[in-house]
Amino acid sequence: MQRSNVPSATPEEYYRRNVYLPLLADFENQLRDRFDAHKKVVVGLNMLLPKFCASASLSDIDDAVQFYLGDIPSANVIEAESTLWVNKCCQIEEKNRPA
Repeated sequence: MQRSNVPSATPEEYYRRNVYLPLLADFENQLRDRFDAHKKVVVGLNMLLPKFCASASLSDIDDAVQFYLGDIPSANVIEAESTLWVNKCCQIEEKNRPA
């Protein structure tokens, strides 16, 4: 294992460069690794918001349905419920739809 030995003028600068900044970079990478996989699911769920659901299709929420399939009785239930939800949202004027 190699130690980082970045030149520094003060102890504070040394710890910032050799400990703090690498720790932040590693933390950022771990967050990215953990949550990038869920990005498609979240985008699919976003399409269920009244502001966007009028233009949504079932294929838009497919990743979210597959992710939560163990928690729902059937994919057919989601299809029926999402159709009802889209119809309800379409009855609201576009400017009055909540985001």
